[in-house]
Amino acid sequence: RKQDRGMGRPLIILFGDSITQFSFNVEFGGWGAALADYYCGKADVISRGYSGYTSRAALSLLPHVLSCATTTSSSSSSSFSSSIPDHEKPLFLTIFFGANDAAGFPSQQHVPIEEYKNNIIKLSKELNTYCIDLWHDMQAKQGWQEYFNDGLHLSKSGNSFVFLALKKLIE
Repeated sequence: RKQDRGMGRPLIILFGDSITQFSFNVEFGGWGAALADYYCGKADVISRGYSGYTSRAALSLLPHVLSCATTTSSSSSSSFSSSIPDHEKPLFLTIFFGANDAAGFPSQQHVPIEEYKNNIIKLSKELNTYCIDLWHDMQAKQGWQEYFNDGLHLSKSGNSFVFLALKKLIE
């Protein structure tokens, strides 16, 4: 069955860990919800946030995540995005991993820093993405700790920071 492509509107895919999963949390003014509001009537924003997932898992999930944007099927994860017809490619896709990768060893979620860097590079090359270094951008602000409600997940001000950083990049 061919999927409904949102009445022909382009898709924006949010791909990541729990920070992406919670991006539609209304209580904390989620950045995904703000993005959906910003693109209301122009694009459909869908979340593919998976709590607990790492950049390692992202590599194997990529074909599945991109398949929500297309009616074209592909089983190959290598150069998967290049197999999507231009008219079916997402308007853009966000990648938000690293929180779980940074879990201390011997956690199952732990991904060594060099492997994490390589995973992000592979994802970025596959998807031809731009990068926003949110962590360093946040830390450059006085009182940056207020961007988090539990030391990891974004507070209302943190969600606003992420949305404004994305908006700046896409405009």
